[in-house]
Amino acid sequence: MHQMIGLAIGAVLFLITHLVPGIPAVRCYMIASLGEGAYRALFSLVALFSLGILIWGYGQAPYVPLWDGSGALRHLAFTLMLFAVAFAVLGLTQRNPTMAGADAAGAPAPKAVGVLKITRHPLMWGIMIWAVAHVLANGDLATTILGVTIFIVAFAGSRLIEIRKRRDMPVSWMLFAAASSYIPFAAVFAGKAKGAFAEIAWWRWLVALVVYVALFAGHRWIAGVPLM
Repeated sequence: MHQMIGLAIGAVLFLITHLVPGIPAVRCYMIASLGEGAYRALFSLVALFSLGILIWGYGQAPYVPLWDGSGALRHLAFTLMLFAVAFAVLGLTQRNPTMAGADAAGAPAPKAVGVLKITRHPLMWGIMIWAVAHVLANGDLATTILGVTIFIVAFAGSRLIEIRKRRDMPVSWMLFAAASSYIPFAAVFAGKAKGAFAEIAWWRWLVALVVYVALFAGHRWIAGVPLM
């Protein structure tokens, strides 16, 4: 099990470097000390470094099975990945006040449209669903550690963004949040997000489908493991 040490170190480092700078007081102090540009550059470098350590540790970790991820769990993972890719693509192609850099000076007041009515954090939810899908389908210790680490960062990171937005733009954020929800589809089911699907351009759905098919077909070359 000593081969898991690298993965454990990578997981802890990834958690610290992504979550600690997201704490409002820490973030404000670092920006005041370094400046906005230097802070973003430093955070990007540290985040990439910690991600590299996490991936390296995962590659070095032995296979320790925890459950059988084949059969129904694998089919469930395929379905979850469809949602994960859709959320990620829709989130990346839609102007989003929760994304990095959206709170720059002079930025327009946030408005919930399209996928943002379904959830205020489509990319983060795409990452969280990706993590759950891979943990279920792989069923081993290393993937569980990797998936749980990424899930925690995405979940806690999105919650920290909510806290910061409520503090920095209380009125406009309140209006934005009233027409959306943190949990996917909660505002839709509550009737607060009417027209959400109609506001999503058809080409965004097409891009999401193409990306999903490409990931499915190219998984052997991307991750070194065939899906079928």
